[in-house]
Amino acid sequence: MYFYVTNLNNQTISREAAEHLLAMRVKPGEVVFLTDLQGHVKQAEILNIDKKIKAITYQTISYQIHPKPPEKVLIQSIPDKRYLDKLAEILPFSSFTRLILVSTHNSSQYSVNLTRLRKISIRSCELAERSWAIEINQADSLSTALANLDTSKLVVLHPSGQGAKTSDWTGCLVGPEGGWTKEELNLFQNLGLQQYSLGKTIYPAWLAGYTFAITAS
Repeated sequence: MYFYVTNLNNQTISREAAEHLLAMRVKPGEVVFLTDLQGHVKQAEILNIDKKIKAITYQTISYQIHPKPPEKVLIQSIPDKRYLDKLAEILPFSSFTRLILVSTHNSSQYSVNLTRLRKISIRSCELAERSWAIEINQADSLSTALANLDTSKLVVLHPSGQGAKTSDWTGCLVGPEGGWTKEELNLFQNLGLQQYSLGKTIYPAWLAGYTFAITAS
């Protein structure tokens, strides 16, 4: 398991990061792995723990820089509010590197708390031992979400799509529970996006992208 800290240059861990380590009951002499979720990882030995001021000092054993993984983008129609936290929680266990939540015709309409989702994702990145964070953003339309992406290797999930496995993809679009509208499907067709099916099983919208990522290889 990794532990997220905002500053790896400081040999003292404090505030929220220290609270997390304390909650995991680390002790002096234990070796832990720290990451800033920007590709940097430290193997560190805990030297001292001050529970009163919530401060932990350590010494560095080793330091690594991990290359940024190939970009894999999930463009997800905003799901039901009950499942949005779950989506943020499971994505770090897939190959996705970015999540773009987008408002579509049939998507749920509510104010998305991006700060909360990023915090949930960070905890899962720690458990998944990822050294790079999942980038989470929101777009007000499909056109906006697709504007700065290379659409040549984007895949649209749709029941009528092909079922053959594909490993040559850089992004996946997942619609709402109500499905894509005719206008949205026309947009994808005009962009030349390939449609892909997960087979006979109908997955919940919030789980479909994750399922695609772990099976499309």
